[in-house]
Amino acid sequence: MSDVFGRKTPLLLSIALFVAGSLALALARNMRTLIAGRVLQGIGGGGIDVLADVILADMTTLEERSLWLSLVGIPIAVGNIMGPVVSALFTARVSWRWLGSLHLPFLGASLPLFVVYLRLTAVDPDTCFLHHGVVLGLGPGNGPVYAGVDAEEGRDGGAGVKEREAVP
Repeated sequence: MSDVFGRKTPLLLSIALFVAGSLALALARNMRTLIAGRVLQGIGGGGIDVLADVILADMTTLEERSLWLSLVGIPIAVGNIMGPVVSALFTARVSWRWLGSLHLPFLGASLPLFVVYLRLTAVDPDTCFLHHGVVLGLGPGNGPVYAGVDAEEGRDGGAGVKEREAVP
């Protein structure tokens, strides 16, 4: 999608989804709201993670890309290790609502910086591989089509997945 809409707009949308999820989690009064907040955080966080790597790949040369991707990966690795420990401590000692509130100061400081200082070149729509119709056509509902499902073939044993013959 960032090929179609540029890099900045999906990144800001991902950050906004993460902020909305953090607010929902911090203000949750029941389990449904908590789950909805975590879902929004997951969608936004996934977008941030992927787009950060894409933007970093755009900004670096092939020779220096691995260095910068590994340096950016260090805080992610530390967060994956320390996140559950810190979350468990906050949940046990303070309240689970702090898990959503913990992100808000960092997000409040970083979002204006992204809006003001992140300068990315616009994507030329003529050279773009993906177009709006293609992006909409790649939805999760078409997953079985892309996986090669062919229930009419009858050689699948009832699973719905077409067997592929080896080409000599």
